[in-house]
Amino acid sequence: LLIILVISLISFQLRAQTADMGFTGNLELKKMFADEHGRMYLIALDPYYYLRLSENLYKHGHIGETLKEVDGKLVPYDTCQYAPPGHALSKEPPIICIVEVLLYEIWHSIDPTVSIMNAAFWVPAILGMLLGIPAYFIVRRATLSDVGGIVGALALISAPGLLYKTSAGFADTPIFEVLPILFIVWFIIEAIHSQNNIK
Repeated sequence: LLIILVISLISFQLRAQTADMGFTGNLELKKMFADEHGRMYLIALDPYYYLRLSENLYKHGHIGETLKEVDGKLVPYDTCQYAPPGHALSKEPPIICIVEVLLYEIWHSIDPTVSIMNAAFWVPAILGMLLGIPAYFIVRRATLSDVGGIVGALALISAPGLLYKTSAGFADTPIFEVLPILFIVWFIIEAIHSQNNIK
């Protein structure tokens, strides 16, 4: 448990570095990249798309700006993308929107100055804490060593391509693509191992 906790905290610390705005010591520049409470803005374009959907989900209960009749059914309708005509959206919101709204509601109940954007900023870093868990157990099973599991987990959580795409502020879908696959692989390996033990 202690090993998993330490790996998770290292993963969070690696991903949380963007919030410190260490790229500059200039206070005026830091103000340009942060809101009135000193919380940094999102760091890419796609996260703003999901932020807009999350705000719609929170305000309207669906991810569109409005509901529009399409083929005889009322569906959420996005009036901004492909403007001016817009397009219909799925009734089921993306998982990233659900997680952002959930984190916002929890955090907002503690601190009323928090916005949905602030919650969205931290979603990848918080979920990134889970990346090391399946990696540790997969490599530990393969190497039959705790040290092997630790090294494997640290290698995964600090991989530059993954670290960039799952850092705080990059509230996009990569974390939701990598994390489930890791858990599925881990569960399959454990199932095969358990089957072998039963035989």
